[in-house]
Amino acid sequence: MTVTLAPARPQRKRSNSRRPADVVRETLLNLAAIGGAICILLTLAAVFFHITLIMFKTGSMSPTIPTGSLAVVREVPVSEVRIGDVVTVDRPGQLPVTHRVTSSRMIAGGMAVLTLKGDANHVEDPAPYTVSKVRTVLYSVPGIAYVVAGASNPWVLGGTTLGVAALVTWALWPRPEGARPDGARPGRARRARHKGGSMIGRASRWRSAAAAVAVSLGLLTAAPAYATADGPDLILRHGGNNPPAVLAPGSTSRWSIGVTSRAVTLHDLRMRLRAEGALGQLAVPDSLARLVTVDVRSCRTEWVSGACPSGENTVISATTLSSLSDLGTVSLANPDGGIPAGVELLLTVTLSPAAGNSVQGLSTRIAARVDAAGEPEPAKEFPTIGLPDTGFRLGIFALLGLGAVLAGAFASRLAGARAVAAGATTPARGPGED
Repeated sequence: MTVTLAPARPQRKRSNSRRPADVVRETLLNLAAIGGAICILLTLAAVFFHITLIMFKTGSMSPTIPTGSLAVVREVPVSEVRIGDVVTVDRPGQLPVTHRVTSSRMIAGGMAVLTLKGDANHVEDPAPYTVSKVRTVLYSVPGIAYVVAGASNPWVLGGTTLGVAALVTWALWPRPEGARPDGARPGRARRARHKGGSMIGRASRWRSAAAAVAVSLGLLTAAPAYATADGPDLILRHGGNNPPAVLAPGSTSRWSIGVTSRAVTLHDLRMRLRAEGALGQLAVPDSLARLVTVDVRSCRTEWVSGACPSGENTVISATTLSSLSDLGTVSLANPDGGIPAGVELLLTVTLSPAAGNSVQGLSTRIAARVDAAGEPEPAKEFPTIGLPDTGFRLGIFALLGLGAVLAGAFASRLAGARAVAAGATTPARGPGED
């Protein structure tokens, strides 16, 4: 018997090289997967363990928790609260307040009466809180709230939406068969795909795409408000960082504004104050507007410990926030009628000693506007910066982000269908071809 041995077909050396584009794509997908996993874990923690995030827009807990901190809190029964704990108390119809417990007294029905005080406040909160549950602060990270607020910028949101759409499209787009890094031949690769051999890779890509969706939705928060600080002929400056003031009944807060004219011809300087509600509200709550007063004094030189060495001038006497709009525009001219080249303003805000629990936790913003008569454009308002409200909020941008992801997935799916159809119409290979 004669046995004929066919020559062995040389084995192709498998290539382990990866294209730079593959490395970049896999890196971006891994980062998206990590971000998505974090968002999913935060959601699960909130649902099953009642752990959430809150942002601090005031400094009432400074220096323990300064303004702009992001804190992790957990909801617990009030019976677990101890004196010295920092807790967040929810109040119906009002913003929550986060202060330190100074006293606790249990009453019937699992309720407790808590007395709270901010570390930066000189007195305890005006009235105690009767609650059954609170949120205890586990830990906080200073300054992170500003990062979250910055991520809510419309340009950032738009860029994130487009980036997620592009990443999903790139991840799911059919790869050229000649560019496979494993050295597989096109015929076998096509049969493997028809038999489901590439389902593992596709499932991995879909998981990464889902993680990218989670990242795009997790970054959507309320956008903070910003304003510019000067005009063509005026320069406005402020003394210090001016963090949000925390007022107790009878206390005051001061805000210094320097106004300098850089015009060749001096113009009459005029000032206007506007009070607005916090968190984008147009109106200040009535209960707060009647109890907060504002007065403005001017000085030709810088103020020293609240006193004017050159003699002060009253611009606006003590006026409630509810009456600010009735004042209109006031002149900053000198008492003798002269037009100053510059002026130093001292704005003092006072909370009435009669303020009670109804205004506790409320907030407002006061914007100062200075104009020079004859300016081509009015001077801009003094800058005010606010943080979004506690937690994450989804809106129209979330729908846009989800739509972008779905559009990218649909485009890549359509391209894959066309590639399969093109492969099905390929002429049959000749004998000996694999």
